[in-house]
Amino acid sequence: MNTGGWADKLGNRYEGLWTVKQLLLLLHGRLQSVQLESVNPADGTSDLFVTAHDGSCAAQQCKKNNSGTNWTMTGLSKKGVLAALRDHVSRDSRNRFSFISNREATELKRLAKLARQFPQDPHAFLAQLTVQKSNYEPWDQFCKALGLAKDTIVGFKLLFQTDVPIFDDGPSGRADVETLAELLLDGDRRGAVLSLADFALEHMGRPI
Repeated sequence: MNTGGWADKLGNRYEGLWTVKQLLLLLHGRLQSVQLESVNPADGTSDLFVTAHDGSCAAQQCKKNNSGTNWTMTGLSKKGVLAALRDHVSRDSRNRFSFISNREATELKRLAKLARQFPQDPHAFLAQLTVQKSNYEPWDQFCKALGLAKDTIVGFKLLFQTDVPIFDDGPSGRADVETLAELLLDGDRRGAVLSLADFALEHMGRPI
């Protein structure tokens, strides 16, 4: 396990701030555990593994986008995000996957939202894709990137377990995390954020 890359990431205000937010949610009792990376190659390249109280585990990938444009399905595929999604969700029916960025992954988010409109009827989801033409091309790209047939329900199941939140690391987003730290911890709130980031790094590869 090489901590060099993560040492850089936790010094980066984006990935580090998101990590701290998850640890604060853990302290608040909303999560069961948080793990920074994994020593198991089968867990893939996800940054965080967050376990809920129901035992479900969400793999989280954080990627800041400085290009000024939103994420496309092609861009997500090239960065390995879609492969990480498939590998984690397909291992356990309770698993979830989250892609976190400061820019929208509009196509992936739309497909995930559409899948959740048909929780018990994947075939209705597939039928809806032929009606909503704007979603068909991203669906085609999603399936091709993962080697799936376009009429398979496997892709539906992957999307159903996917979340695509936006996380802002600007002044407003940082203030929100620091305010949460102030509510839960004693002392200087900015110092608390840095201390939690260091704590996560010290426990890399182990559940907290």
